[in-house]
Amino acid sequence: MTTKPGFNGKGVIDLSDYDSLSPRKQNNATFVTFDFLDLDEIDLDDEDYFNLAIRDEKDNDRVESLRVGFANKGFLTKYWPPCFGTDGRPRDGRGRIKAAKLNGERWMPIAIYHYSDDSARNYITNGLIANDHDPASAPKMENFITAGVTLIQTGELDCTESEVSKWIYSEANIQNFFNNTGGVITKIIDGILKRGAEGGDPLTHRQERNEWITWIKKHVGIEIDDKTILLGVDNITYAYRAWCEHILPSISKCKDPIDIILYTNSYVPEEARKSMKKFVQKLDFFYDVSFRMVNNSISGIKIEVSDKKPYKVIGAVPQIYGKHDLNGRELISIDSY
Repeated sequence: MTTKPGFNGKGVIDLSDYDSLSPRKQNNATFVTFDFLDLDEIDLDDEDYFNLAIRDEKDNDRVESLRVGFANKGFLTKYWPPCFGTDGRPRDGRGRIKAAKLNGERWMPIAIYHYSDDSARNYITNGLIANDHDPASAPKMENFITAGVTLIQTGELDCTESEVSKWIYSEANIQNFFNNTGGVITKIIDGILKRGAEGGDPLTHRQERNEWITWIKKHVGIEIDDKTILLGVDNITYAYRAWCEHILPSISKCKDPIDIILYTNSYVPEEARKSMKKFVQKLDFFYDVSFRMVNNSISGIKIEVSDKKPYKVIGAVPQIYGKHDLNGRELISIDSY
């Protein structure tokens, strides 16, 4: 069939509308045909829909904007649809797919390509260049940096200025997204080289807190409630808030211990690891100093610090690309994070 019901239950989406459009450029690829994607079959928790090394999906403003646009205007066939390979993997359009699925839509048109090069380099690069279209928000500096570093980490890009510059201009077409006013492109190249030279630790998968709550329930089978809490680690004040807003009230109501799951919004895995450890260390400090405070206020006795803490950090969500199983069913131990 060349038609499916339109968005919002209005009209139809007709694939023949695309016949007048020129195929969007994809490297090492040949356009094959148009088809419909069954959104009911799409799992947004699948790694193919994380936009890893292509787009930061902790970007609800972008997805919400797409949702509003779909609700008000439907799906407009004057724009090229999301690109997919004959292998069934998306190359771009993940934000549009997510927005449509969250709106409760069933069918979305897609453009199918045959990719003669199935390397990570070609996959990631095509994901970047496919963002040069309407309606879309342009990728950010960090998207190009993490993409380059990921390719260095996988061994598909040499960590030299000449090779990085060649990739970013000739393959990733960065000139379509940025000019070098203020040295923006130079900063991107320097960022790739700096992080690549430090070991190629690529990136973390970032999501909004409410999305991690859904992930934890679905993959680990744990509900986030007053006995199990989900906390970010990127600001030291979060540890203070955890102690004052969650742990102390739980103690006062005799509901301790409280289980804690952690997540990060950091782009850089090394920063995430440090923040995780600092968060746990700060909670342990609060616990120890509470005993010290009591002992200093009462003469003649000394209360020993108990090993039975009123909280337990049961793990962190998997976020580090190449180290954690992002499609896994377990939390990551802080000791091995």
